[in-house]
Order: sequence, then C-alpha cells, then structure tokens
Amino acid sequence: MTQRHNGSSKMMTRGRRKIFMIFCAFVIVLIILVVIIWFGMNYDEDEDPSSPLPPSPSPLGRYKKAAVATNGAPCAQIGKDILLKNGSAVDAAIAALFCEGVTCLQSMGLGGGFFMTIYDRKNRKAISLDARETAPAGATEDMYHGNANLSQYGGLSVAVPGELRGYWEAYKRFGRLPWKDLVMPSVELCQKGSPVNAYTARLLRYKEEKIKESPTMSEILINPETGKTWEEGQVIKRLALAETLKVIAEEGGDALYNGSLVKSFVDDIRNLGGIITQEDMANYRVNWDEPIHTDLMNGKLTVYSGPPPGSGVLLMKNLTSKEYAVGIRKELSDMKTWQEPEHYGAVLSQPEDHGTAHISIVSPDGDAVSVTSTINLLLGAVARSQSTGIILNDEMDDFSAPNITNAFGIPPSPANFIKPGKRPFSSMCPLIFVNNETGDVRLVIGAAGGSKITTAATLVSIFNLWFNQTIKEAIDSSRIHHQLFPMHLQYEHGFLKQNVEGLRNIGHKMEKLKSAGSTLTAVAYDGKELTANSDYRRLGRIAGF
Repeated sequence: MTQRHNGSSKMMTRGRRKIFMIFCAFVIVLIILVVIIWFGMNYDEDEDPSSPLPPSPSPLGRYKKAAVATNGAPCAQIGKDILLKNGSAVDAAIAALFCEGVTCLQSMGLGGGFFMTIYDRKNRKAISLDARETAPAGATEDMYHGNANLSQYGGLSVAVPGELRGYWEAYKRFGRLPWKDLVMPSVELCQKGSPVNAYTARLLRYKEEKIKESPTMSEILINPETGKTWEEGQVIKRLALAETLKVIAEEGGDALYNGSLVKSFVDDIRNLGGIITQEDMANYRVNWDEPIHTDLMNGKLTVYSGPPPGSGVLLMKNLTSKEYAVGIRKELSDMKTWQEPEHYGAVLSQPEDHGTAHISIVSPDGDAVSVTSTINLLLGAVARSQSTGIILNDEMDDFSAPNITNAFGIPPSPANFIKPGKRPFSSMCPLIFVNNETGDVRLVIGAAGGSKITTAATLVSIFNLWFNQTIKEAIDSSRIHHQLFPMHLQYEHGFLKQNVEGLRNIGHKMEKLKSAGSTLTAVAYDGKELTANSDYRRLGRIAGF
C-alpha cells in the first residue's frame, strides 16, 4: 500500500509540475504577444531618426576595367558578359536594355522610348541619341476632351514607340558583336521566367485592380492559381515576347517598323482603341544630336546630357548658371518660405515619367553609356500587344492639353501641346561627367522617378563629386525634393528629425514620401578604380571586372 501510494504521489507531483511548466510557458508567450502588440501599436517604424541611418545592404562594386549598373537582377551580368566578349559599351547597353524590358516590365520595354548619352574615350567626344516616343499622325491637341483616363490607359494613350529603332540605330553606329548576341540572352529569360523581386511585387499589387481590368495584362501578370498578381520569388514568363525577340534577332531592329512584326503590332493597338498606323511606325526616326554640356569645378570637369525634350538642359542651364543662382538667391530667406509657386518663377506644369529605368556602363576602352528608358506611367497604358507580347506605353499623357488646368490649379504648357510627330517633354536626363585633364569618364549616372529625376541626379552627383562620398554613400543618402507644384517639400525616411522640424518651423509644408521617390544607378571613376552602385530602393544589380 505504501509503495503504491508513494508511486501515485510521484505521478501526481510530475503531473502538477508538467501543468505548471505548461502554464508558465503560456504566460511567457502571452507576455511576449502583449509586448509585440503594444510596440506595434505605439512604435512608429517610420519616425524620423535623430542620427544617420546605417548603410543599406546594396554592394559597392570595385573594378579595374569595366562596370555595369542596372535595375534588373540578371541584366548587369548580361552587360558584363557582352563586355567580356569584347563588345562595345553600346553593345552592353543594348543587351542590358533588352533584359530590363523583361525584368522591369513595369518601367520600360520595346513599347517605350529612351534617351542615351554616349562618350567616346578615344576621340574625347560625346553624342546624344533621342529615341523618344512621338505623337501619331492622327493626333490632335484636344483628342482627349479633358478625359485624363484616355491619355493614361488603353490604345489611345499609346505614342509611336522608338525603343527598338533606337537600339538598332545605336548598334549600326557603335555595335561590335553580332546583333543576335545582344538579343538572345533575353529570349532565354522570357522562356525560363523572370524572378519577381520585392520591389516589383509591391508595384504589381499596387496596380492589381487595373491589371485585372486589362485582359491583355492579366494574361501575364495574374497568377492563375491565386487570382492575384505574382508574388516575390515567383517567375513571370513572356512566351509571346520570346518569339518576338527571336524575329528581331533574325531581322534586326527594323522588324517592328517595316518588317514582319509591324502589321500585327499595329492591329493590336488599333483593336485597343489606338490610332497608330503602319505609316507612323515606318516613318519613325531617331535623333542624333550634339549633347548639351557645361564645365564644372573651374573647367576640371565637363558634364554631358541630351538636349530637349529631355531635362538635361534644365539641370545644367538653371543649376549651374550664376545669373540664375543670383536671381533665385534674392527670392530666398533664411527665416521663412513662401507658399506661392510664382514667387520662385514657376508658371507651368511639368510632365512625369513614373515608369522608368536607367543603366550606367563604362567599358574597358573607357567608353561610357548613360541611358534612361521609359513607358511613362507604371505599366504604361496597362495594355499589351498580344501578338508580340510588347507592353505598350502611355506616353501621350506626357503632353499637355489646352483648356485643362491640372489638380494644383496650374495651366498647361502650350509648348508641350500635342502635335502630329511631336515628342513630349520629359524629365529624363542621362548624365556623363568627364575629367578634362585626362579625358577619362569621372561619373556616369541617371535616375528614375519622374520630376524627381533631376533633383536626385543633381544631389547624388554633388555628394560624389564635391563632398567626396563614395557612389554608394551618395546614392544611399536620404533625398529631398521640391518642384513648386505642389508647394510641399518632400523627403525620404532617413532625413534627420531636427532638419525636418527646422524646415517646418520656417514655413515649409513637409511631406514624407511613403515609397522611393527616385532610384539611381551609377558608375564612378577616381583615376584608379571604377566603383558602381545600383540603388537599394529598387534592388538593382551591378557587375564588372
């Protein structure tokens, strides 16, 4: 009896201990959950910091001979591979652009257009290529009758794309490798599928409603198993585009303009309500121009960019003009700010290129390419040519329209009204800085981000060239932006709390950006090594050797 009782007591003791341990574990878990919930409710992860943020995870590439900075993950490597085969800087840029059209489909592709600045190290000469989209021959100033949706979505928003003809004309002038070598890596990428990163997944979720309204876009961007847009880590296959690229590899860059692809491409646009004709495609021409340029640092550097309709002229003529600086300085005060845009000389609205991507390249022979490409708004017209797989631009929205005042009460610019064959204004400004003493490239840089492109490119260039920050430090730095319309000073997370409060105290209306306002890719050279960085905000990539 005693042994049985003792055994029973031990069992009861062990049972109580087990229950007590479970209870304690439950209490600990409950406390942890309460703490997590409390912090989640009371801690603002976006609170402006009082000290600088730590460096981003984006790598700073260091190379001796060549460097490529892109947005799409595989594209930098594709550009590097072209350079290793003794391809030119332009060869590498074209191959990377084909790739970007697959991996960054929300921003650019064969349905868009671009500006390219090229530097020839041997001859110490820069040249600019304008492959911007143009208004169709049937376009008129009042074709949208005040309906903004028609200029942003569907076939009527599509301007004549210049992207592929731009590649072809650049290749004919500066190409070195067989044309096929530049196209085929992207064919394989279309067939295997392009991985979706966190940045692209977030943008697709943002546009999901519009994507679902578009049968041509739903076909490639909606996961049939979930009924939602593709998530991070999944892949997007572009089988129709793969077949189109095969044709382009065989026929060359004119395939879409007067070759075997043009009829079906135009038919698709017209079936979507567009007015582009085969004649519009055949008549499209790129523009080769002398770049605008100006000397900096008492003549030690020269900066090159494309002329209008790009915005390089705004960056250079306004931001480097002593007369302009003196005039603006007279209107500034250390103790207050004004809320009237006209006080600072602003009178007209400006276009926005939201869906944009930039590539920066320096080749072993010292040549360089800075190229910015766009389909305008995110996913362009949110429409696709089903026969070719090409996502269409909505570049017509970059024009101004008469008798339409924008949301900020600002009149449109008559200089940017729609006319047949005209190119709309753009905020894109691919830049190349050259060391005049050596003839070497000093900095190749460009940005995506609409009207924030010029301010972002200016700030990062100043940080690198004047403040001696590494190109990664310069790109990592939190940025501010003011475009006068609206009268808000926009800033990124990371801009110091004391600076935000100081600016607010003198009257600025501070607006914190909820996402990346601008993203950059750049390659810098200090005379000893090349350094490259692709903005962490976009999860871009770099490569080199």
